[in-house]
Amino acid sequence: MPRYWDDDQVDHFITSEAHTKKKTPDQFRETHVDIDRIYADTLTPLGVSGGFVTQEQVLESITASNLTDPNRIFILRGEPGSGKSQLCEWTKHQINGYGENDDGIEDYVALHVSRSQTRMGQIVDVLTEPLDVNPDVGNIDDLNPDDAASAIVEYLRGIWSTDHFTDAEVQELTEARADSGDLRDIFAKNIQGYQEALDSRDENPDFNLLTRSDYRRLRLQLSFSDKLTDDRDILFPVLKNEAHEYLSRNLVGDFKEQLQEYSELYQEQGIRPVLICEDLTTFSVLKEQLLDHIFELSSSCYDIVLGWTIGWEQDNIDDAFARSDAATYMKGRSEGFLTMTDEDGEAYFLDDDASIALARSYLNAIKRNSGEEGVPEDVEEAFDGLYPFNERFVQVAYRQLNDEGSSRKTPRLLLLRVVKHCLKSTRPPFEAMKSNAFVDTPTFEVDMKYDQIYRDVSRWYGVPVEGGIGVRVGVFETYGIDIPDDNEVTVKGGFVVFKKRQRKRCSEQNQEPADPQTNSRD
Repeated sequence: MPRYWDDDQVDHFITSEAHTKKKTPDQFRETHVDIDRIYADTLTPLGVSGGFVTQEQVLESITASNLTDPNRIFILRGEPGSGKSQLCEWTKHQINGYGENDDGIEDYVALHVSRSQTRMGQIVDVLTEPLDVNPDVGNIDDLNPDDAASAIVEYLRGIWSTDHFTDAEVQELTEARADSGDLRDIFAKNIQGYQEALDSRDENPDFNLLTRSDYRRLRLQLSFSDKLTDDRDILFPVLKNEAHEYLSRNLVGDFKEQLQEYSELYQEQGIRPVLICEDLTTFSVLKEQLLDHIFELSSSCYDIVLGWTIGWEQDNIDDAFARSDAATYMKGRSEGFLTMTDEDGEAYFLDDDASIALARSYLNAIKRNSGEEGVPEDVEEAFDGLYPFNERFVQVAYRQLNDEGSSRKTPRLLLLRVVKHCLKSTRPPFEAMKSNAFVDTPTFEVDMKYDQIYRDVSRWYGVPVEGGIGVRVGVFETYGIDIPDDNEVTVKGGFVVFKKRQRKRCSEQNQEPADPQTNSRD
């Protein structure tokens, strides 16, 4: 298979992150596809309630504030890889500009905490970069898990006072138990687990010093287990969030006070800050303080884009906010409540046309930056300008995406599991897809009499034409595949036309041989 790209450029452009330090703003711009179908339960500045909006309308709403307006929050939710990060990165560039000849939007500054910026120092650096401040910040990944866990427990045991537990209950809750896991063991285990997850993550790990399962095991060891069970929806987040706040104060200081201080400093400069948090879990131990602060709307003056996944919302949102109606409460105090995916996990904006545009933008950028010879014009024409794919290939592959049994269909999956998978393979895409566990093999539409290679090529590159299923002659020439004899196919209008598979009547279907490529993989 002729290759007109460099593998290093494939790795450079196609990653799991919209924001990477290696990708320049211009490179982001040349691969961005407009996200013009976002479902808005509400988008108050535009008076939208229960309808679809575009990226431009979202940007217009975010930047419709005045300098001294209280916090304005726009919640952005969707499945992983659905375009949340891409939309956040695009919003940042629209506000801050792309470079010397593009100054962005006057009197606004975007503070974009990307999904990959998980260290406390990175987060605070983003918040303060335009300001003349230099706070001293620690990081979770630098902690000794055992020492940190002991310090948190000693604080709870010696200083913490709360209406939710008696002093005796706090003492029992925090005492050391040699024969079973106590709070020290639990905290140390979770700190270490988070540190390890940061080193080998595909998705952002959600940091919790205490999980629901930890809480269940802990309460069974205590004399007031009934209380811990009956009031678990209150007591679990109270205990977890107190531990988080102590740890965050030791790493960062009073984060809520700092957010207020930074807001005032931006006001003094006449600049309205737009805090873009594409994934709330990035804030780890700070997320509870962040939520407490920004949803107290009068506490500061930010425009805030707050992103999370549907799965995190279902499992963790009540605990993060320490209230049983957290989702309803947050939605009610937001200027916008935006969703990127439908109930099946499919990105709203990524229809057939957008999926082709997305693949085309990345293929063009990869080839343009590879330094290899250009794709010959006749090859580009044969493959709809998408070599080594064509439009039909991209559409079929997107529809057949299968994310480990899930029906999710997102831009990230299309780029990683189809485009990158095939570009990195040494085999032609119609062969490489046989070993792709993330894409279901489509049924073939040509007659069973044709050799397997023709069924393989036609299932991916074939389009309906008069007389059957047509594959452009240039596809066969590019891949060095002989065209079948004239008595088996028709060559017409630049297409090799295969006869369609004849569908059997119901009474004959049990005798029909199965296509071996549909039910097995090489």
